[in-house]
Amino acid sequence: MPEGDAIFKDARRLRPVLEGQVVEGITCRWPRVVQGLEGAVIERLTTHGKNLVLHFSVGVILRVHRQMSGSWRVDAGRIPGRDLRLSIRTSLGVADLYDAPTVERIDARALDAHPVLSALGPDVLAEGFDPEEAVSRAPPEMPVGLALLDQRVAAGLGNIYRAETLFYERQDPFMPLREVREPGRLWARGRSLMLRNVAHDRIVIETREGHPINWVYDRARQPCLRCRTRIQAGRLGGMGRDGVEQLVRTVWWCPRCQPRPGGQ
Repeated sequence: MPEGDAIFKDARRLRPVLEGQVVEGITCRWPRVVQGLEGAVIERLTTHGKNLVLHFSVGVILRVHRQMSGSWRVDAGRIPGRDLRLSIRTSLGVADLYDAPTVERIDARALDAHPVLSALGPDVLAEGFDPEEAVSRAPPEMPVGLALLDQRVAAGLGNIYRAETLFYERQDPFMPLREVREPGRLWARGRSLMLRNVAHDRIVIETREGHPINWVYDRARQPCLRCRTRIQAGRLGGMGRDGVEQLVRTVWWCPRCQPRPGGQ
């Protein structure tokens, strides 16, 4: 699934073509979603975590979540073999969305009550993001590796940034949040890593000899680049707070650089 900085970059790339422009043509795999939007003005594009939100002048909002498969193309022409889900044409160009599973129409008056968007925590990339607000939204007993991925705590961080943030902060992914000193540093670090990457086409956590590297993400059984201990991988997830199931995801860590309390 794309991380929040990827959606931030989507919006930045789309704004010159779409924002403030009259829709001259719009098609969608689900025609009712875009009914009545031709001739409307796209007033602004916003992001909330992994969601891209298009605000139209006629009181309609489109929410796009592209998951792992979706991607935007600007003035690229039709791509054979790809499933075109949404196409928007203005006088400045054409934006095409391929393979995304979610293109949802929302009444702007109901936005604050939307079941997905209203449940999200603060956007990690938003101006004024407060890491302490994220801490206050997370149950103290929740493992830090789950808290960083819980979009209800803070929206935008994904599995790559989760793994690398915990490595930088030397935290074991399974440690309960209540046992972490200065837990707000985790979200501050994740935000810092994401902001560093908004200028890149891919996620670049660090470079060594000019080559991008990840410290632990997707490096199971390889030597740690800091201490040479073998990187470990495990599964983290299951039933979370309020009986809500947390998606089980792989997590990577260095057992020496990120020791468990008491050496367990």
